[in-house]
Amino acid sequence: MLILFTKDLFFVPSVKTIASQCQLSTLVALSLETVALASVESCNVKVCVVDLSSYSQAGVSEIAAAISSRFPTAKTVGYGPHVQVQKLENARVAGFDAVLTRGQLTNKLAELLDQWLQS
Repeated sequence: MLILFTKDLFFVPSVKTIASQCQLSTLVALSLETVALASVESCNVKVCVVDLSSYSQAGVSEIAAAISSRFPTAKTVGYGPHVQVQKLENARVAGFDAVLTRGQLTNKLAELLDQWLQS
């Protein structure tokens, strides 16, 4: 399963298509408190994709830590606008496995999923 944390529905179809091609179901959530996540077993979550623009600068570290705690074996991808350089850097420092600009998301996500699911 891939969980996409976002408030912006623009990328949902692209991410769902890529996940489906990799045989992953997709769940879209606004936050870790989303009711649908309560029934998700952490071992079933392979990847969490996080829209960094949904979080403050400090919130980036908080969501990274919360995802790591709730889904310890999941790989994490943070993405955001290329102009939010500091937020993208904060995501790298916070420990996201991959940090991409919005433009890179649809181009690189399939490759990352292939790599991670093979290992």
